Amino acid sequence: MTTPTNISRRFRTLPQLTAALVFAASLMGCAGARYGLEAPSAPADQVDAKAIELRVADVRQLNPVDKRLAAPSGLKAGKSVKVPVDLPRGFRMAAAQRLKDIADGDGATVEVVAEVERANVIWAADAEGTTAKVDVTITFSVYDQNGGLMQRGSESATGELDGEDADPAELAAAIEATAINAFDQYWAREKTVVGLNQALGGRG
Repeated sequence: MTTPTNISRRFRTLPQLTAALVFAASLMGCAGARYGLEAPSAPADQVDAKAIELRVADVRQLNPVDKRLAAPSGLKAGKSVKVPVDLPRGFRMAAAQRLKDIADGDGATVEVVAEVERANVIWAADAEGTTAKVDVTITFSVYDQNGGLMQRGSESATGELDGEDADPAELAAAIEATAINAFDQYWAREKTVVGLNQALGGRG
């Protein structure tokens, strides 16, 4: 478990320590626990970049029906239906803040493209009622200031809530929390930040 003491050993300057604590606090304060999501640890280090810009890309072709956050009517016990959905706007805001927190403020500016590979709500019914499972996969591509690809990887997360409680607002919150959890898992990997810093060092 990441604690303030552990973080202080990893980040030796005050700005680094402050950024790490902000990042850890954002993880601990995440609403993901409500949807069965376990918050990852904070990243092992910061990224050697002046700034990290974010672009969210979603090339899926969703029709208006797919965008509706409502339980399907007439779902029978033993049946399920998968509905592709958009990521709420809050995902981009939260993810951009996290990237801002882990940039150490030195070096070049890099761009992270978060491509939504999958974002579905899977409705299922049984004798006890209806459940809604949220399934998100995001691919992260990191580019240097000249547009050169430095790193690419994917992460998935799955959240769940009782279908009886899944009004549009609650479902949107679950989708956002699940997407943020996938984001946090990817950036909490030691190899993500270490590998990116090695790539940045080789291009300095």
